[in-house]
Amino acid sequence: MSNDLRWRVFFSLLAIGNVINGLWMLISPNHWYLNLPGRIPDFGPMNEHFIRDMGCIFIMLAIICVKAIYQSSWRSHAFFILQLWFIPHAVIHLFDTLRGLVSMEHLYMDIPLCYGPPILIAIMQYIFHKETQEKDRSR
Repeated sequence: MSNDLRWRVFFSLLAIGNVINGLWMLISPNHWYLNLPGRIPDFGPMNEHFIRDMGCIFIMLAIICVKAIYQSSWRSHAFFILQLWFIPHAVIHLFDTLRGLVSMEHLYMDIPLCYGPPILIAIMQYIFHKETQEKDRSR
């Protein structure tokens, strides 16, 4: 698989995940609140307006990923913007769990949807950075 195809696939998967989550939040915030894995109700009462606001963020992240699919020059910016959301989101979940807002079982429950994405994005960002450096050196 070529490097460009790898990055197109990676950003496509991120775009799909973000647009699905964002649309779910916008179209059916109550269903999202009650059914997203990770027991969202543990964090507090449902706020339909806030969930829809957050859905807009996920749609925005999906659009950024789509831009990165088609414009390779945008990929480093996309990584940076994605991490502006995913890292603080993970830190807040960790903080709220450690301070006792939710049970300690959230430490492992939040791995796939809160802690996993910024870690995966950071790994891919590192690989992208190394490839970009090597490409620049070979010129």
